Amino acid sequence: MIDFAEHPDELGHRLVELGLAPNVAILDMNGALTADDVGKDAPWNLPSRMMRFPIAFGSPSYDEDGKPVDRCLSLMHPQLSAHPFVTKIEKLLSRKIGFEAASKIKYRHNYAQWWHAVDLISSGHFDELIETRRFTTNENLLAAVSYGLRYGPKKDAANPGTGHVTVKQAHAIADLVGVRLAAGSDTKLDDFLDKAPPSNGQINLDHSLQVVDQIAILIAGIERGAFRYRAGYLRWTHCIESQQMVLL
Repeated sequence: MIDFAEHPDELGHRLVELGLAPNVAILDMNGALTADDVGKDAPWNLPSRMMRFPIAFGSPSYDEDGKPVDRCLSLMHPQLSAHPFVTKIEKLLSRKIGFEAASKIKYRHNYAQWWHAVDLISSGHFDELIETRRFTTNENLLAAVSYGLRYGPKKDAANPGTGHVTVKQAHAIADLVGVRLAAGSDTKLDDFLDKAPPSNGQINLDHSLQVVDQIAILIAGIERGAFRYRAGYLRWTHCIESQQMVLL
């Protein structure tokens, strides 16, 4: 029988000593280090959770002989090594932080890639997202555009009744990643929507749709005037009954 001694968790206690968490329990709950230094330069200072939490870690463990294995530190993305907070922590710990396998850390790297895309879309940093697309994937870019068409700022005096992205920006992303959107004139809205009467104008897209088709439907509805933004949500212009959908 292997005797598992109490884990020393040297790295965890060191991170607490550095003021990066009040205690080890909270450290484990967080799963990533919060950057207290993002510098003044993009992309590090962009409002992206990838940039806000550039270093993830796992829990301490034991090997097959019962010997303690220290917790793993990992960059959220391999190109975060120049992040000011990363370089600061490396100096404090006197060690380099690499990009480790997702199985070793609490948060998978693809979470951070999605965060980067949707956070910049929802904060109005469309151009910055294009400039930093290396930190995400084409799939996440498209998913963020779908989100940006469905929702918008709840209070924006300068641009009332708008989404987080425009139809023009949605087309720009599609062109950038090399996908073709169905033309609005070729799209029958009722073929892709839940046939039940909408509740408070809610747009119920078929969940089996590919994200490219979701974007095409949303654009078609906006361009035809069937969808509009109300209080930060894209909604039917009128709460229409299912039998009226075929008229659109």
